[in-house]
Amino acid sequence: MDVSIILGTSRRQDILRKTLTSFCELEVGDIQWEILLVDNANEEKTAAIAHEFSQKLPLTYMTETQIGKSFALNKAIPSIKGAICLVTDDDIIADRKWLINTWKGVQRWPNHFLFGGKILPKFPPGAVPVDIDHRLVRGAYTVADWDRAEGEYKATWIYGPNTIVRSEIFDRGFRFNTDIGPNTRDYIMGQDTEFVFMVEQAGYPAIYLPDSVVYHQIRPEQLTLSWLNKRVYKSGRSFAYLSGLPQVPQLFGVPRYMYKILMSAYFAYLRSWFSSAKIRNTKRLEYYYRKGMFEQYKKGVPKERILTY
Repeated sequence: MDVSIILGTSRRQDILRKTLTSFCELEVGDIQWEILLVDNANEEKTAAIAHEFSQKLPLTYMTETQIGKSFALNKAIPSIKGAICLVTDDDIIADRKWLINTWKGVQRWPNHFLFGGKILPKFPPGAVPVDIDHRLVRGAYTVADWDRAEGEYKATWIYGPNTIVRSEIFDRGFRFNTDIGPNTRDYIMGQDTEFVFMVEQAGYPAIYLPDSVVYHQIRPEQLTLSWLNKRVYKSGRSFAYLSGLPQVPQLFGVPRYMYKILMSAYFAYLRSWFSSAKIRNTKRLEYYYRKGMFEQYKKGVPKERILTY
């Protein structure tokens, strides 16, 4: 078999339906492929959707009782039959040429094992698109649209919804870290980034495939300032956790320099209320990001760096 697509899902039937519908519209050519869908909530509604789409797609449905996206993805790995594996999420819309362009792209790099594709935001119908120029906004919406040609790039620029590997990688023992990623409300983000970083560190440089395109479904509630604040705050926590504890003087477990950085970000946010809305939004996001870092240092971070951004 040529290609396996793996994804986990949990209690998001309406979103999942849109994703699977987009898979029905993929241009396949003569590619032999399969979809491994792992239900991480074991719900009858999800099982019913999987059964419905298995009549139209080469879809295999399975369940994983241990809660967490990494557990779900790891459950699928032993069942992979494809020579390459596309790891994605249950909230994407696949470009019609996603499968065929990814397959062709991987063939152009026969000595590489790790690849990343393009991810663009798909806003709700009628919604005013958010300004995605700021790096924190792009990160919040999982936008991976790099201004570069096909070729080698940093593995940490690969985002979860469009991660591609030769399946041999899994035969060599690589798995998703079950200690991080979606599992509880208070989870640390970054299991996808940690995975690709570990693969890269083992001697497998990453290749960017800009013609491999998926769209990330942006839900109406994700356009609110409240949602963006929380998401950026989580990003800050994730950065602190994955970067490890700096070897610098600390106060109550927090690097001393973070107190100054957080206060500077806070006062910059206050001053921004006399500026334009764009500047105000930028300073607000930067404050919540720094606040997330600060709070994670208080909660605790590993002594050793997990990855380098």
